[in-house]
Amino acid sequence: MSFSTLESRVNAAALAKLANASAVISGRVVAGVFSNGYSEAFGGLVGGRQPTLLCSSADVSTVARNTAITVNGTGYTVADLRPDGVSGGMTLLILEES
Repeated sequence: MSFSTLESRVNAAALAKLANASAVISGRVVAGVFSNGYSEAFGGLVGGRQPTLLCSSADVSTVARNTAITVNGTGYTVADLRPDGVSGGMTLLILEES
């Protein structure tokens, strides 16, 4: 078994156990790990909430910046995407509340 195959299996199993949110993206329901924790920038001069959704890269392969999504009933817009760069990996969606 190749490393990328193993990594895909591990990611799928971890996401199945750790997912705490359902997102609706272009009419499809996607499982993910949602976080809306406090974040700081510029050495702590600016701070606020930074909602994110970690999900399977395969589930969000067609998502681009400014895509509207709904997470647990709240509307967001995708501000940025941060794929881990691994085949079968995970992508972190940086969100802004609509």
